[in-house]
Amino acid sequence: MRVVVRVVAGLLAAASLPLTGLADELRLSGLRINWLDGFTLASKRDALPMKLVGAAGEDVGISVMRRSTPYPREQGASALKRHEDFAQHPLVALATKRGELVLPLQRTVLADGEILYCTGTRTKRSLSVEGFYLQFFLISRPDVVALVTVEGKGNVESEMKRFRPLFDTVSWEQ
Repeated sequence: MRVVVRVVAGLLAAASLPLTGLADELRLSGLRINWLDGFTLASKRDALPMKLVGAAGEDVGISVMRRSTPYPREQGASALKRHEDFAQHPLVALATKRGELVLPLQRTVLADGEILYCTGTRTKRSLSVEGFYLQFFLISRPDVVALVTVEGKGNVESEMKRFRPLFDTVSWEQ
């Protein structure tokens, strides 16, 4: 199932289209990212965060925060600092609340200059089942950020290797 979600004139519109492999594109509020096959929309089409469920039961939440008017140039640096502070403190605190933080906060500058922060937490789904909780916080520019969380059963390191490369495909509609 391919899910395309777009904000048009302040209203969220979604459409479901057939998916065919790794090159399936997910769109939400101008964010474009190639996503994995086998995920379906699990929330109302206008819900934020948008929720997806994977074939193996993975839960994905996607929120895009976009100011309706860009920050003035003189406020851009302070807005970026607030986003960076969020990633370094509240985001990490949330990860540690979920379980054992085994992949500490990583900061990566993507090819187009965007900043991606990610964490990986080992969770317990039950006494014998290991789970994972991944966070990806993408700073596009001072007025556009996205938070993607992925949770499910499995090894946190393996799941990070599966989901992290998706963010190398990110682009934004203007």
